[in-house]
Amino acid sequence: MKSDFPNSPDRIPDPRIFTLEEANAMIPIFAEMLMEINALKNSVVTVIESKAPLSKTNGHLKHDSHEAHEDMALVSDAAGRITELMDQINRSGAELKDLDMGLVDFLHRREGRIVYLCWMYGEEEINFWHELDAGAAGRRPL
Repeated sequence: MKSDFPNSPDRIPDPRIFTLEEANAMIPIFAEMLMEINALKNSVVTVIESKAPLSKTNGHLKHDSHEAHEDMALVSDAAGRITELMDQINRSGAELKDLDMGLVDFLHRREGRIVYLCWMYGEEEINFWHELDAGAAGRRPL
């Protein structure tokens, strides 16, 4: 599969250390990917919630096997695509830390030590960093 990133992750040694400019260049791509992941998650939730009030007859669930097959295919396809998108983010050298929050960290050299640049879905650019062991709760302004 063709990479969406300017520098193919196959040629980037691990771990990748990002400049602020390199990390910010990935934000529009990651925002699109996370928007797609959220849409896929919502479609799966809709399918699951639509099946919750299934009626029972003689102890057996009423269902349309064709519809159930389509629902299972949708959930399977969505899960596969979500996994693919998550893998793309991680193969870029960034680290997807929390899917629900859309939290992505980038290793970065700051004042002679390695820290994380920290971006959250909905933010236009990276404005925060934190120590490697601090997590998002320890975010500090750049």
